[in-house]
Amino acid sequence: MGVSAIKHITVALDGSPASGAAVRYACELARVGAELSFCSVLGDDPLDTPERAREICEAAVAQAHALGIKADRHESHLRLAEALAACAQEHASEAIVIGSEARKGLARLRDSVGESLMRIADRPVIFIHEADQYRGGDIAVAISGYDASHLVLDAAIALALALDRELFLITEITVPKGVDYYAPGSNSDARLVAAAARASAAGVKSGMTIGDGIGSIPSSLIELAERRDCSMIVTGLHDRSGFARFFHGSVAHQIVLDAHVPVAVVHHAFQPDR
Repeated sequence: MGVSAIKHITVALDGSPASGAAVRYACELARVGAELSFCSVLGDDPLDTPERAREICEAAVAQAHALGIKADRHESHLRLAEALAACAQEHASEAIVIGSEARKGLARLRDSVGESLMRIADRPVIFIHEADQYRGGDIAVAISGYDASHLVLDAAIALALALDRELFLITEITVPKGVDYYAPGSNSDARLVAAAARASAAGVKSGMTIGDGIGSIPSSLIELAERRDCSMIVTGLHDRSGFARFFHGSVAHQIVLDAHVPVAVVHHAFQPDR
């Protein structure tokens, strides 16, 4: 994914308060000229009828039009990550925005539409929580050894351009014992300098820091972002498989669950050719 302006965004709708927050955030992202496609992801509840899906989408389209934003609607009537990914692919969306409900306990072990989507989408998935705190600061970006392809950084730069923000680049966050997928290295300073140079070339200013190695990766990233009063967190998905993911989840998923600001997740395994 090269650094380019955001021209199209797919937005997931299910009628929940978090979904309403996602609509508002997508409209904020689209204010510099992007178009929106609202896609219903209703389930098999008897109340989730085609008529309700249409009403939810029409209301979102009207909200966007009132702000001068071009928008259309798609009712899939299926609560499937695949439906959202297909809608985004059809419209060549640069990002997918979806509401995220807080979950605790055993619910954290269950795959949600959002968690499935972050693993299959070939573009950034932006999670919006109903209770996200408004912050006017920078966009926090987790820079790791996996970022040689610049997917995460370029996604953050595009978001910074759309939201008129600066970036806060973070690397060398602590790695839990026995976990090696975050791939920290001794060249942290060089990675940060290179990332800052790439952002600067795109017209985006940035600050940087190196984590202190205390606490888990998600908590460290969230704490550093909060200290900086960051308005958003952008991170890559360093996927696990099998029982490791079932019992521990992914770093990105934990950040989505625990953060109090929007979180954009970019899967490192994908190489969009747009």
